Amino acid sequence: MATKVSALEKELLKKVVIPPRPDIVNKVTDELKQEDPDLDKVAKLITSDVSLAASMLKIANSPVFKRSKPFTSLDQAVKVLGITRVEVIVNSVALKGTFPDADILDPLWRKSAYVADMNGILAEKTGNPALVDPAYMLGLFHMSGVPVLLQNYPNYAKFIKEADEYGWGEVLGKEKVNFGANHTVIGALLAKRWQLPSALVVVIQHQHNPLLFEKANMNKLVLILLSLLKLSRNIMHQKYMGSGENAEWAKSFEGVMRVLNLDAASLTSLKKDAQDEHNARLAEQ
Repeated sequence: MATKVSALEKELLKKVVIPPRPDIVNKVTDELKQEDPDLDKVAKLITSDVSLAASMLKIANSPVFKRSKPFTSLDQAVKVLGITRVEVIVNSVALKGTFPDADILDPLWRKSAYVADMNGILAEKTGNPALVDPAYMLGLFHMSGVPVLLQNYPNYAKFIKEADEYGWGEVLGKEKVNFGANHTVIGALLAKRWQLPSALVVVIQHQHNPLLFEKANMNKLVLILLSLLKLSRNIMHQKYMGSGENAEWAKSFEGVMRVLNLDAASLTSLKKDAQDEHNARLAEQ
């Protein structure tokens, strides 16, 4: 499924500025995609940006990546983490640094970080270890359209509060009427511009659409990533808002259970295990 943009949204994109991926990230990614990437060169590129280097080393040493011993240098971190994980961390650090600080966005960044961590944990616990890194990146980027729209429309701050109260999936229509497009389309276009994997782009655009589970011949990778995201957001709602039973979860519940091969008992157990592991990681900090 491609990222589709309506004629109206194409018009809107002439006015909405979607930030490009920083040049330093492009250089790092280009080297990582070489047939035989030079990891020494990658480390030097990252080190040339003091802020990026410091943030990357901090994340590399966080419990998210389950290191028994902390990295003492960026060069060591790059060589041990490997190509895929370095790309994930570099893109993740760059995303938040692309936008000006704004108090209204603090909860979004915090919740996105929680969803990213939970996505990675759930990928491993549902028998999808190869998806830990893309699932983590998806968690960080899935709401990236929100800061883009805020940067372009100052009055979007009021809408963020409303969406947080009623649920982002419940206000998509109003968002499109008021701003010409919604955060899912803008987020998908940002992800595409930043050259994220196509499956992530599709999930970001269709994350609030429960009908994706019913489409014939839907890409299995997309469905697994979507299911992980839905479940992670359900757990996040439970943590931050006191309940995981929001309307959007109810609409996607059966699809998630089917794709991840869960029943009521295994779902309860999975959620508890994932939360316990997350809390254990925090205790290590």
